[in-house]
Amino acid sequence: MARAVDDAAVAELTRGILSSRKYSVLNADFVHETAAREAFKHRSFAEADKAVRARLHQLCASYVDERSLAKAQKLVGEADFASTEAAAEVCSDVLSLHISSRERLTSYRTFYTEVCAVTGVPDALLDIACGLNPFSLPYMPVRPRVVYAVDVHAGCVSLCNALFRKLGMQETAVCGDALTRPLPRADVALVQKLLPLLEHERADAASFLRGIPAEHIVCTYPTASLSGRAKGMKAHYEELCKKQFPGEMNVVYQNEIGRELVYILKREG
Repeated sequence: MARAVDDAAVAELTRGILSSRKYSVLNADFVHETAAREAFKHRSFAEADKAVRARLHQLCASYVDERSLAKAQKLVGEADFASTEAAAEVCSDVLSLHISSRERLTSYRTFYTEVCAVTGVPDALLDIACGLNPFSLPYMPVRPRVVYAVDVHAGCVSLCNALFRKLGMQETAVCGDALTRPLPRADVALVQKLLPLLEHERADAASFLRGIPAEHIVCTYPTASLSGRAKGMKAHYEELCKKQFPGEMNVVYQNEIGRELVYILKREG
């Protein structure tokens, strides 16, 4: 007889998943929330365990693997950031190891030039679900004084703090779920390719955006899948954003840069 999934089973699922090498790097609260949300869709413990692991892979593990992180750690550890050129080269190499940042390599400079033309160069930048995106700092016209980076992947967070140390900045990357933890105040917040996931997750996108303590919020949506197929994604997300953006925020910029739709929201008043 299949074992039922209840609260105790969710706790056991969480412990088992976090004990695995692949998922031990993920924030425990995030894993538990994902387990609780996915597990009750299934009638047996085994089915729930398989489904939760598949969802975690889709949300996190499909973007960067253990081998890529080890390579990135070696690159950063051995790097000499004495010159701007050297720092930019290392950062480019690290960005190429994460799927999301790799596909932005040819468009980062345009992206930041366009964003900063609207928002101004931020003194404080908040990067939500950052991955390895903070390594794109050399592409900014002027580097912010501080970058608050939040991600559920401890490996990515550790690398971001290593970068900040190399650059002589505060170590302000934290491992946590941006949908549930308090966020620091910033001039500009980056929310890159996160909102599509909220279609299927527990958070209301408008409420989430409303709670971000930043004057400008930069939201992006993919125009193609990880495999490169467009399959109507642009049209879909052009419609979805109309439902996700809070009514009291104005869209002050929209464009397609690289393989992403880019919107900049500004609070009224």
